Amino acid sequence: MGIDFGLLKIREVIVHEVPKVFKRDPNPAPLRLSEVSSPLTPEVLKNLQVKFRGDLAHSGREIVEDSPRSSKVPDIVRDYLDGDESDFVSVSQDLAEALRSSQDGANSGGLLLIASASISGSRALLIVKLANENGMRATFDSVDGKDTFQVTYLNDLLFAGKAQVYKAGLFLQSQDDEQLLEGFVSDKQTPGSRIAGFFLHDYLGCRPKEQPEELTLRFFESSGKWIDSFTTSSEKQTRYTVALLSELQSNRGSISMRGFANSHLDEEDRDAYVHLMSESGVPKTPFEKDLYLVESKLAKIQYTFDSGTVVIVPPSAFTEGIVHVADDDDGLSRIEVIDHLKELKSRGSGGRRSSKLRDQESSDGSGSE
Repeated sequence: MGIDFGLLKIREVIVHEVPKVFKRDPNPAPLRLSEVSSPLTPEVLKNLQVKFRGDLAHSGREIVEDSPRSSKVPDIVRDYLDGDESDFVSVSQDLAEALRSSQDGANSGGLLLIASASISGSRALLIVKLANENGMRATFDSVDGKDTFQVTYLNDLLFAGKAQVYKAGLFLQSQDDEQLLEGFVSDKQTPGSRIAGFFLHDYLGCRPKEQPEELTLRFFESSGKWIDSFTTSSEKQTRYTVALLSELQSNRGSISMRGFANSHLDEEDRDAYVHLMSESGVPKTPFEKDLYLVESKLAKIQYTFDSGTVVIVPPSAFTEGIVHVADDDDGLSRIEVIDHLKELKSRGSGGRRSSKLRDQESSDGSGSE
């Protein structure tokens, strides 16, 4: 689903407080539900739009209504997007009640921000779970006729500083009544590109539109196809292939197509790579890495020449400087291996020991008859 998040417009906002529920608490703290929308100054509205446009564009992952599910949220959202906008306040209250129902004692409390929005003229609904933050404010003032800074502690800040803790789900109106509810989710609290299961599954009643192992396989295969296009440069093919395998075998838990391009590709190649990957259905936003479908493909790099010669090389041989690939001026490619010869085998004779191994056997007597 191609969406330009820069076109996201927020029209109306309402905030409810959903306190933490403790297990076996017979009297949990009640919800604090707003009865009217929050008045917004133009500055606040602008900053909210900028914030969520950026977050969704950078880390928004496509989601779809799950089945089976226990959450009421997809039905609430669908009814609102297909119905009367005058129900916004009551719909937002229903979403707050659904969040309370999803809590199991392990989930933190906080605020639930619901925004009526639109993208390119289509109706949208933004659902944001955020934590109360705190901080201090210094205001230059006068006390007893003398200038000073008054310091005030604030415990009800929203989106304060860099340590912003919130999760956002954006749902779009469907043009097909039979189509499952679709949208995007961004999690600023969970490391990498992972989405907290409580928010995605238990509360929103959704799942990723595509599973991580499928996206990882598509990234691997599409990148490999693009790298294979450099038929006139074995050196570049090798360098990019080693980078691709290193990216997949790294300890990072997520994959960023744009991040890979910026880190490993020559500047003149990046736009073409991003374009091909986008056409192949690889998300522009980071996604969770799962090697289940590609693990068996990451062990070796194989070179096949016109003569039928095949050279198979482990990626570590390039990073350790053991194998070098270069292109000659006459269009031929050259592979150079600088290492100790461990074994030499011939398919016809069944194998022949290397001279190093023979010399070793002669010195210790293991080769005598």
